[in-house]
Amino acid sequence: AMEIPTLGENCAFRGCGQLDFLPFVCKGCARTFCLDHRNDHGCGYVAQDTTCVVCPLCGSSVKHVPGESIHVTFERHSSTSCDPNKHPSRSKRCGAPRCKEKLTAVNAYRCRGCGTEVCMTHRFPDKHACEERKRANGGRASTSSSFAAAASGSTAARASAASAQIRQAATRAPPAERRADAARAKTLNAREVCDVCGKSVSGDGAWQMHIEGAYHRKALLRKEREAAGEVIQPPNPPGTGKRAQKKLKAFPPGVEGSTNDTSKKNMNTFMGTDVKIRYAEQVVTPEVNKSVVECIGELKRFQDRLYFKDPIKAKMRRRLVFGLREVHKSVTLQRAKAVVVAPNIEETEQEGGLDDVVGQIIEEAKANGTPLIFALTRGRLGQIVCKRMRISALAVLDQSGAEEQFKKMLDDAKEGRKLYANKKRQEEEEAAKAKNPPAEAKLNPTAPLFVPRSATN
Repeated sequence: AMEIPTLGENCAFRGCGQLDFLPFVCKGCARTFCLDHRNDHGCGYVAQDTTCVVCPLCGSSVKHVPGESIHVTFERHSSTSCDPNKHPSRSKRCGAPRCKEKLTAVNAYRCRGCGTEVCMTHRFPDKHACEERKRANGGRASTSSSFAAAASGSTAARASAASAQIRQAATRAPPAERRADAARAKTLNAREVCDVCGKSVSGDGAWQMHIEGAYHRKALLRKEREAAGEVIQPPNPPGTGKRAQKKLKAFPPGVEGSTNDTSKKNMNTFMGTDVKIRYAEQVVTPEVNKSVVECIGELKRFQDRLYFKDPIKAKMRRRLVFGLREVHKSVTLQRAKAVVVAPNIEETEQEGGLDDVVGQIIEEAKANGTPLIFALTRGRLGQIVCKRMRISALAVLDQSGAEEQFKKMLDDAKEGRKLYANKKRQEEEEAAKAKNPPAEAKLNPTAPLFVPRSATN
């Protein structure tokens, strides 16, 4: 037969006898009952509710005797076991003067000299007036922090903490010395001008490096030679040195491809009618660049504002797309309202390179009637859209909110196309004149003799 375990007790109610491992003992009849019969077993004892109140000073729970006044309960608790320092919501503070940092298990430090609990910033003795605290305690380390001493209600502890703060304030430097220290620290970073070479430096370290540098030594040597009466040849004017002469010999002015050619003065910005862009039928002007910066910058601001409010909605309602692949997709789907292309895209001859992609974008944009604007450079387009990369093209998908800037951008690009058309027509006329020069005027010997009318009269 299975043995009945000895754990638990059987319910004492007649007819139940249930084995309960967590039995209840009735305070009226002192018998054991199960959960179902702990209050309903005919004993007549009525269990009274137990009420607890929370002390606002120490945060502990205090048992309230039924029928007793709550004031009597708090008076008995405050005179026996109430300790305000043990309140769970009252965290300790740093014991250093005028420091209110909360002390936790991570940043708390108890000084071995004075026994004050401070934060890690004031753990050194000179940071929390350790010597004054030890003298106030008679050379002994205190067993509690200044906060605990002030909260404990001890008059002597409060007086010691107050006297320590007064002595520390007395030993602090007067205002005149503090102003002098601040002025001295400011002069350490002041800029100094070298009397020899005229160079301006700041700080002692930079001054020492300048004194030991080659630039200062050369200037000092030149001063000594001038003082000795030696004639010193003045430096070569710009563009007359050996390096400039070598560069001038390799690339003489007026030769195509020369860096000294005046027609290449705008190659860095690609502006002007003298700059040739192999895939653009427009002249890049300062007005076009300015209007593109204003329009794209405004649309980028709207797009960023929507992204910070709702990133998901911002991706669905993009105003700008950049990159050749995204621009080509938007032009193909006829979603682009305008396309901005940089004029300095590298030339690649291989199949499927940048030239082929740019050519496809331009052809499809012309077929769809999408305006094309050639402006700025790849690096400048990347700066406008706040990307640390070079962008060859970008497309405007939605110009709402910046209609004026968008219209001005299109008008300036139209003026640039007119300039390009005029320039192209002039070049064609000049080429036609060079190919078919006008015939020279010759006298006809068979022509009749010309006699003035006045001679016949």
